Parts: sequence; C-alpha cells; structure tokens
Amino acid sequence: MQRPLTSEPHLLQTLTQHLRQGLTLGAVAALAGCSSDDGGSSGGPGPGDPPVSSLEQGRDLFRDGTLGMEGFWSGVAGFDTGLAQAGFSTLDALALGLHLDENAMDPATLVDISDEIAGGLAAGNIETLTDPLVFEELLGSGAVVGLVGVELDGTDGIALNGPDSLGISCALCHSVVDGPSLSGLGLAGTIGLRVDGQSPTSLRVGALFALAERSSALYPYMTQSHGTIGGAPIGRTGTFLEASSTEAQFDAFLNDATNFPAGQWDMTPDGIGNPTVLPSVFDIGAAYLYGTAGEIDDLADAINAHVTLGLDPTTLLTSTGSQFMNAVALGVGTEIVNEYTDIFNDTGAIVPVGGLPFVTAALTGTAIDGQGPVGFRLGAQELDVLGVYLESLGAPLRPLGDAQARARGGAIFASDCASCHGQLDSLAPNGIVSLLDLLSSYTPSTLLARGFPFSDMLNDISLTYDDRLVVFDRLYTPAQIPGQARDIAVPSLRGLELREAFLHDGSVSSLDALFDSARGVTAPHAFFADPADRADLIEFLVTR
Repeated sequence: MQRPLTSEPHLLQTLTQHLRQGLTLGAVAALAGCSSDDGGSSGGPGPGDPPVSSLEQGRDLFRDGTLGMEGFWSGVAGFDTGLAQAGFSTLDALALGLHLDENAMDPATLVDISDEIAGGLAAGNIETLTDPLVFEELLGSGAVVGLVGVELDGTDGIALNGPDSLGISCALCHSVVDGPSLSGLGLAGTIGLRVDGQSPTSLRVGALFALAERSSALYPYMTQSHGTIGGAPIGRTGTFLEASSTEAQFDAFLNDATNFPAGQWDMTPDGIGNPTVLPSVFDIGAAYLYGTAGEIDDLADAINAHVTLGLDPTTLLTSTGSQFMNAVALGVGTEIVNEYTDIFNDTGAIVPVGGLPFVTAALTGTAIDGQGPVGFRLGAQELDVLGVYLESLGAPLRPLGDAQARARGGAIFASDCASCHGQLDSLAPNGIVSLLDLLSSYTPSTLLARGFPFSDMLNDISLTYDDRLVVFDRLYTPAQIPGQARDIAVPSLRGLELREAFLHDGSVSSLDALFDSARGVTAPHAFFADPADRADLIEFLVTR
C-alpha cells in the first residue's frame, strides 16, 4: 500500500529526537524498519516467509530493478566512475534534485545529515554531506531514489570506483519522497518517505547524466544535424552534437538547462532535441492511449517500449534496432545508427555474452511491432508485475479548496475543456487530438515522406511544441493516414497541483500563465480565461 502523505513528523526529525533521548542505535533501527508498510527493501523472501505478491515484486522492480542495464550505464557510459572521479557527495545529489529515502538510511547517518541541514550548511559543519563515502553508503542501502548500486565483488557496500556497478531504475523519473523543501538552502532534492508514481519536478536529469565519464554514450537522445532532412538541427536551441564532439562538449550540452530543463528528459533516440516533462505514473489508466502521440494502446507494450527505446540505446545497434530506425526515419535512421556505432566502438565497452543490448530482454525477431518496436521484449513476468504495481498507484488527495470558487470553475471546465479532457476525476481514456486543434498557426515543412502506415515527418521550425512528434507520430497504428497532421494524446489532469511546468514540453511555467491570453492566439494550447474565471478554473483543477 502506498503510504499516504500525512502531517506526522518525518524520521528525519523523530530519529534525531530518539537518539538524543538515549535510545540505542539498534532500537532506533527497529523503529525505522517498522515505520512504513512499504519500506525500501528489495530482498526476496527468506526461508519460511510467505510468497512475495505480484504487487510487492512490481514495487521492488520499479524501485530497484536495473534489468541488466547497469552494463550500459557503467560499462559503456561510465556513470559510476564519473561520479567517483567527481567526488560526488550527498550534498551534490541533493543539489541536482535527487531524493533520498530516509527509511533506507542508517539512523546515525540520517541524524548527522539532519543536523548539518538544520545548521544551514554552515562551512566546516557539512562533513557528512560532503563525504563521497557517505554517498556510496546511501547507494548501498538503497536510499538514493532511482540510482541502484549493483554488488559485483561479493563484499558489502558499493564502491563507485571499483568492481561494483551502477544502474538506474524506473524510480529515478517516477518517484519522489515526501520531505520538506530544501530550496532555501539551494537544494533541489529532499529527504523523506517514498511516494511512488510522482515525478521529481526539480531533478536535473541532463546535469546528472553529464557526470558520466562517457556521456557521449547518450548520443541518440541528443540534438543532432542530419543531411537527409535538410541539415538544420531540430531542438530547443541552435546547438547540436556530432559523433566527433568531445566529451566536454557533450557535458556542456547536457548541463545546459535550456536543452534539458529541470524535470525533463528526452526519451526518444531520434536525433531531435525534444525533452518532455517527466510524467507522473499514478492513475496510469488515465494516460491511455500511451505515449505523447498516443502511439501505444497496451500498458505492457508501453512499459516495454519505454525501457528498450529509452533506457538502453544499444538496442539501436542490433539488426532489429537498425531496421526500426530505418523504417521510421529512412536515411536519418542510418545516419544515427552509423554514428552511434562509431561512438560505441570508441568507448571500448565489452559487448555482453550473446551480443547487444545490455537490457535483459528477449529478441522477438520483428521490428516495428507493438510487442517490441526495436525487436526486444522484457520478460512476461517483469511486464506483468510492473503493470500490477503501476495500476495500484493512485493520485494523491488534492487539498481542500473554496467550494464556491471550485463550483464556478467546474462549470467553466465542463463548458470549455471537457470535450477534450473528459471528467477531471475520471479514469476513462481521453484519446488523442490533432495538433491542428492545439495550434492555430501550424505551418510545418515536410522533412521526409515515409508512406503508409507512417505519416510524413513534419516540422515547424518556428516552434518546438511539435518536435516530440516529428518521428514518433502514432507509428504503431495501421489506420494512420499518410501525411496526416501530428496527433497528441490528451494527458491526464490528475495531480496538476504537483506540477511545476505545463504542456508536454514544459514551455509554460504555471497554470495561471497557461490560461493567460498574453501568450497569444498562436501559442500552443491557446485556450484562455479572463482573470476572475482563470482563478476559479485553477481552483477546480487543483483542489477538491
């Protein structure tokens, strides 16, 4: 069961109080272990223990499962050695927006960190926060949400600059803790109890991955320039990377908050700079059809595509991965695969036994398939338990609001919004809408004619809103009409009060700005409200 957000004190406070009152560390550790019914343990059942349910298996896989991709993140990208070389500390982790699970932390370490934070990060009083070995300790205990240390040498603990390995899990982009904001100290992350399903809106994903020793390993997700579609880079800025770019250039690109704003990442290996807001995954049924373009209609297929396309780019270096890239972007796909092949070879990475990719997925033998777009599919058990766990995650309870203002806002929503978004609290699928309904002035150029069942690759260079859809535009729907304008899946509106950026590209900073006519009639999603109505509409959207 997901632990509800409450007003009770955090362990960050209660453990400190217990230690100062003289309880032994053993007693405090027992308190920590019993304080939540969904702790952080990923260990299997011991002798005589009851069988682990699908829900528990899914939770553990969601939080701690690397699915073999530590081979890519460490063996190819050198994420572990990059962190070690940087002397990466707990303070660095919090500064980048990582979240720490206090339930998985050693009580004494938690107290020391609590004291240093309470002291305002005073110089000379942050020894624990700045000690890289403490960060390795947190990795070893599973306390760093989404970063998973993989023990390889048979000894306790994780050594980033040693034989152990480092991977990422689903939780990196889809889980938070419910701790207090530390933004007053310049820290984007926090410490608290896990809340799975919510996205970390302040996490600097690009800057985090820039710390990898070989960040060039992420090349397919970077903005590139390709002659087969005119040579002009498609992205947030005019900057782009090439296969010959230096590691320093890759790092600078990833660190640029314009290319990769906080709370966003680019999951599509298409050479286009199209980061999107990290989506929450609670009430997952309300996200159907899945994907920005509504290109997938089955949750297991969506999970599989998300992992095999978005978390291990070496799938592109297989025969079926290459087939996929060439089918969806003839010419461009060949350029990306050839350039990425050179980059991969330059890393000196050891190809796993059995060949690429690193992710533990079975070869389906068929590309451009709902079962596995790049020809690989996770195990049925893994997809099943992940689906079970995701379907168990509900949206947090919205705060109470002004009943009269909410009623007025509800009437506005029913009149002006419900035709696309349906009922706010409904889990019914919302379907898709044409980009022409969201952009009154959309004048794209045809970059590549692809033919049935793919729509042509179109792009409007005057905006970035359609960039996510240039290549991935309902690719798996046979009824797609060639040349049809871009389609966008209508997002769920549940949890709007948790977001810090709006529209899928995060181009609007607040709901008030979203509904403000000052954005202009040619802006994406140009649906506006007068100031008084705007306040009522927002009250309806974010309260109960």
